[in-house]
Amino acid sequence: VTALLVNHNLRPESGEEAETVRRTLTGLGVTCHILEMAWDPSEKRNLNTSRLKRYGLLAGWMRQNDSRSVLVGHQAEDQTECFLHRFVRGSGLGGLAGMAPSAPMVEGTDLTVLRPLLSINKSRLEATCRARGIPFVVDPSNRVTNQFRGKVRGVMEELSIGRQGDLEQSVRDTREIVQNIVDEVQCRAERMVKKHVAMSPCGFVTLDAKFLVTECDAVGVRVLELLVKRCNPLGETTHRRTGYAIVESIRKHESFVMCWRGCRIALSHGLLFVSPVPDRVNAVTPVPLRYDQ
Repeated sequence: VTALLVNHNLRPESGEEAETVRRTLTGLGVTCHILEMAWDPSEKRNLNTSRLKRYGLLAGWMRQNDSRSVLVGHQAEDQTECFLHRFVRGSGLGGLAGMAPSAPMVEGTDLTVLRPLLSINKSRLEATCRARGIPFVVDPSNRVTNQFRGKVRGVMEELSIGRQGDLEQSVRDTREIVQNIVDEVQCRAERMVKKHVAMSPCGFVTLDAKFLVTECDAVGVRVLELLVKRCNPLGETTHRRTGYAIVESIRKHESFVMCWRGCRIALSHGLLFVSPVPDRVNAVTPVPLRYDQ
């Protein structure tokens, strides 16, 4: 087992904290490497950028060292925070299902992120460390209340006081329901693609639109995502709102053309065509470009 520590270099003391953790792990017999995050002066130092750069560092080390999987420390409170964050932000079913125990690290690669601690509370992990005499570092940025993440954690603490984990249990129950719906959507979408989609030797796929319009919007969008992925595996993962707009256009119009996630999506004579487009037009077009035949 090799441990990877990412020093985000967002606080002056972060380097010393990373070194403390490295010494602790070395004392436990675990090989440890510290990955230093570099920042350009023009970069915005926010949580989203930090996350992307963090996984970029991890993926780079994994490729160089022929590793395919990394275990990360997300625990039950992180999962609750993720759900509340996405709920407030207006996420759809896929987002509200939360973090998956196993997921691709980078689209189009075989690198995998594993999260084995999602069902374990942070307090239990801290108690285990104390019982075994293992020191740990608490990130003070988790308490910063002028950031959205810190506000969510503050709300979690207020709601959890005296309720013995009721909040986390409620979120787990809700996530389980959402996950069951997501699984059913995925199953129906995959079944439609397998049964009704034809792949052309020229690189485009076709689907009789009547099969798509008989399904709910969530299934329709997932079908579109699978078709786009088949035509353009390395296409950008953009917001699903455009996907819902495409499904709505399929229901309302006899013909249209749109670009989404690096693919051209066209409806004509009841057939839906999906094909890759050149990089110069690899962009989302939020409004259909309709034409009459």
